[in-house]
Amino acid sequence: MAVTRVGILGSGGWAGRYGAALAESRKVKLVAVAGGSRAEAYAEKLGIRHEPTVGALCEARDVDLVVIATPHGLHARHAVLAAEHGKHILVEKPMATSVAECDLMMAAAARARVKLMVAHSRRFFPLVKQAKALLDEGAIGRILMLRQLFSHNARTFGTRDGHWMSDPRLSVGFFLGYGCHQLDMTLHLVGSRVRAVMARFGNYWADSPIENCGALFLDFESGAYSTFMEICSMPTELKAWPPFPDYHEVNELIGERGLMLLRPYGKLALRNGKDGDDWRTICELPPREADVPTTFLREEVEALADAVANDTEPPVTAAEGRHCVEIIQAAYESSKTGKAVYLPL
Repeated sequence: MAVTRVGILGSGGWAGRYGAALAESRKVKLVAVAGGSRAEAYAEKLGIRHEPTVGALCEARDVDLVVIATPHGLHARHAVLAAEHGKHILVEKPMATSVAECDLMMAAAARARVKLMVAHSRRFFPLVKQAKALLDEGAIGRILMLRQLFSHNARTFGTRDGHWMSDPRLSVGFFLGYGCHQLDMTLHLVGSRVRAVMARFGNYWADSPIENCGALFLDFESGAYSTFMEICSMPTELKAWPPFPDYHEVNELIGERGLMLLRPYGKLALRNGKDGDDWRTICELPPREADVPTTFLREEVEALADAVANDTEPPVTAAEGRHCVEIIQAAYESSKTGKAVYLPL
């Protein structure tokens, strides 16, 4: 089997995780990196080539697939450039900062006849895979309602002085950057598009130029409803998950025939009357350590490589990535106007 050769755009912390993950792969091989102040040091550490510019990496003949791990506001520009040079593309979440940018990326990929996949990593988590399989089997029946809470302290990973995440021109906001994780997972689990959004965003930090808390109400085409809350100013003293010690997440799903509890990093449980009134634990993971291999990143890249080899749709399509951005764009609009926003935009 031919090995897919990969180049990474970006040299921040997440790009480094890709490097560690791909070192374990037999399907793909990391060959080059470009972009960012740490690219040269990153290349030396991993024993790969440092390209002087993003354009040079996209032009490289020994690169088949480009992973875009640059600031969100650069995703569209870099994806279009990669497509124009015939490279298949795995773009980190969020796909882009607006629906218009997503459309540019999709059009460029279609013209070049290359695959475009969005790296919504939650779909590759073991407990999320199990939850999706159970839901598809009808474990709780048709999904009626969902409740989600996602909390962490963004100052610990992404908002120090000078970090691009604090620049609205590059990040737009916390919810686009972080909330899209849970939003895509929700769309995946429900298996339905959203038809209307109501939202309110706020800020508990006076010195932050972007929001750090928000609440959304989602109306799905399937008839399901979801309340979705995120806060990015959780006290650092709360130790919830070792790699990100101030992180907490819980997802509750109510179906016609039962309930599901999903904590993607810790626990999956069901309550459907078959075991009385008790919750039945399907799987519970031990506390994760900071140096745990980033298996899901390797699986993402390998999944796109497989889609290229077999000429099939990637497991996370560009259309799905676009819909996630569309919902968040609608949420920001709803927060400004105080009114529901109906999709499509």
